[in-house]
Amino acid sequence: MARCAAGFSNAAIDVNAIAASSTEVPADSAAAEAALSTARIHYLLARDLAQQQQVRELADVANLMLASAHRLSGEGQLFAFNQQQAVGEPSTALLEQARAQLAQADQLYRGTIEPFRQLRRFGFLAYALNGLGLTARAQGYLERQQAALEPARQAYADALDHLRACSALRDQQDRNGDLELQKKMDCFCTATGAEVEQEYINLGGGEG
Repeated sequence: MARCAAGFSNAAIDVNAIAASSTEVPADSAAAEAALSTARIHYLLARDLAQQQQVRELADVANLMLASAHRLSGEGQLFAFNQQQAVGEPSTALLEQARAQLAQADQLYRGTIEPFRQLRRFGFLAYALNGLGLTARAQGYLERQQAALEPARQAYADALDHLRACSALRDQQDRNGDLELQKKMDCFCTATGAEVEQEYINLGGGEG
């Protein structure tokens, strides 16, 4: 992941480079959530402004960023749950909060897929598929914590599908002929996919 992150320099989405490179969140979860809450407000304002001005592509990009902020919030709740679990005091309320944030992320990411495909913005499409993969992975972890093994296996299978679809775009040129972002996202998606596949196998999902 560090190798992928080192080459991540696309100015349009550097704001979420960390989100793309890892599912880790800072140890100071409260500060992280406060920052993500602020980010969500700004992305919502950006989306509303783009929609008012009928600039659909910018609205879709804002939704993409908003999805990542929701995903990171969900991951943050899971991180906090994991910390509490380590000392024997886990709060199931954190899991429900994570579930809500991840569901919102999933919906927002999915809403960008077809628009980016139609616009031939395959870099952003790869980014969205990577986000969907990370979201499904987090949902799988959540289901495991609640001993819901079949939903967990399905979530990991979905994550693998999204990450493989992301990697499949590595040679698909954007409408302007660009391949940079697609190749960078392929690095993330391939690395994460290998981890998710092992997690899937460990749950009895079989080799993908």
